[in-house]
Amino acid sequence: MEQDPAAARALFRMDGLDRRRWLGGAAALAASPLLAPVGTFAQGGAVAQGDAWPTRPIRMIVSYTAGSGADILARYFAAALQKSLGVPVVVENKPGAGGNIGTAAVASAPPDGYTLLVTPSSPVTGNPLLYKNVPFTTEDFAPVAPLLQTAFALAVPASLNIRSLAQLNDFVRERKGAAKYGAPTSSSIAISAFYLDEIGASAVRVPYKAAQEALKEVEAGEIDFLFIDLTGVLGAIPRGKARVLAVTTDERSKVAPDIPTLRELGVTTAQWAAPFMALAPRGTPEPVLAKLEAALQEIGRMPQTAEFLKSAGGEPLEGGRAFLKTFIAGQKAKWIRAIEVAKLERL
Repeated sequence: MEQDPAAARALFRMDGLDRRRWLGGAAALAASPLLAPVGTFAQGGAVAQGDAWPTRPIRMIVSYTAGSGADILARYFAAALQKSLGVPVVVENKPGAGGNIGTAAVASAPPDGYTLLVTPSSPVTGNPLLYKNVPFTTEDFAPVAPLLQTAFALAVPASLNIRSLAQLNDFVRERKGAAKYGAPTSSSIAISAFYLDEIGASAVRVPYKAAQEALKEVEAGEIDFLFIDLTGVLGAIPRGKARVLAVTTDERSKVAPDIPTLRELGVTTAQWAAPFMALAPRGTPEPVLAKLEAALQEIGRMPQTAEFLKSAGGEPLEGGRAFLKTFIAGQKAKWIRAIEVAKLERL
């Protein structure tokens, strides 16, 4: 399938990962002796080297636009997985509805190992609780491997001349419900709700199809603040049109240690991280899941991957399918609490 030139340009914009580093990582992958042939990934005898799978291209679905943090992450792992499995791994972007469109496409795909979802946890764990009539549940997916964890960042337009969280708090309160915030994902909605509840203010929610669309509106001064994954916002900082005031994790990000946490600045309830993972449709055969898990874990241990994750604004999220199953259950419980505490209405 011919790639849209605009999408290609979007992918390699400074949206959390610069083009040179991405290409360098891809070249290192291609030459790496550390990426073993697929047969060496079999564990415990579950998968034999002569097994037929895979024999045709694998689709890697991303529920967000080209150039988004999830897209950049997926394209790196797709290139590595293609080398390890010996078949094409094609990234397909299916953005919209807070991640529901692409997520639903994977939930309804044949469970044959030829469709994967690379996603933050929120579309799978939060969207079935937050959105009405979502055609999937958390249980419709089989865990494959965790990939990365990154913070969310609080971004404001540089044109507002707001340089601290205290100044933003005052600005939002003074607008008496007229301030506008971006809502491209369910996580951004939840974090914004916690934040507004804690500072005792309200604001207008502006929905977006994708986080990068919302970020452009921040840079243009069309909305007043946005919670977006750090991976997606790092590239905006050098452009000078958006300012990052804080991150949402308990500790400062190792990638951007100069940015304070919300907790440091007095907001204690809006703590939220963005874990990214690979999932398959429920019912995917166990030997296929085992082979995918082992391949992705091997990729995750590569020095090139550590460098890539750092440049992309993230940190490794280590573990296998058992860890990921427990992790997903914990994320779902967190969403249940978030909806109750922040009094979020179903969308």
